[in-house]
This record gives sequence, C-alpha cells and structure tokens, in this order.
Amino acid sequence: MRTGILEAFHRWFSECGARLASPGVSIEFREVTNGDPRSARIDLESDSKLGRATVWETGLCDLELLDVETQEPLLYRHHEQLTPARLAAVLDEFAGHFGHPA
Repeated sequence: MRTGILEAFHRWFSECGARLASPGVSIEFREVTNGDPRSARIDLESDSKLGRATVWETGLCDLELLDVETQEPLLYRHHEQLTPARLAAVLDEFAGHFGHPA
C-alpha cells in the first residue's frame, strides 16, 4: 500500500509516464515494498541518457542522470523532506532533462 509521498510519486507517474515513454525513451516504475523505509523508483533510458528517480516514504529523493556513451554523471540531486506538491515539481524538472516536459 502506498501512502503520502509514494502515492504522490505513483500518481505523477500515472499522469506523466506515457508522455515520457515516447519513441526512443523507455520508462519503468518499480516499488520496493519489502525495504525499510519503503521506496519507489522510475528508470528512464534513451540512446544518450540513463536516469533514475528514487523516492523513499520518508520524503527523501535522489535524482541521477548519466551519459550513456561516457558513463559520466550529468546530474545528481538529493532532496529531503519533500511534500507531494514539491515532489511533482522536482520530477517535472527531472523529466525535462529527457526533453519531455511532464
């Protein structure tokens, strides 16, 4: 069962995931319910970038983006004490790095 921030993450993915999974971009949502704290993540992949957004039920969020060719980090951001509304804004910005505004 998702609650709070994880529910907001799932809702954001349900509303925006289809637009992100355009030609050339694959996206996968996965929940980890056996962890403590519980978490969920989305993985994005294109020919040029790999991305992951991980959200924990405690309000933490890590955003990672790598260049496929060089494996060099293009982005790493750590957020704490996110609210559901702030999470949506953070994820929209992250999606923009794939050239797809959410």
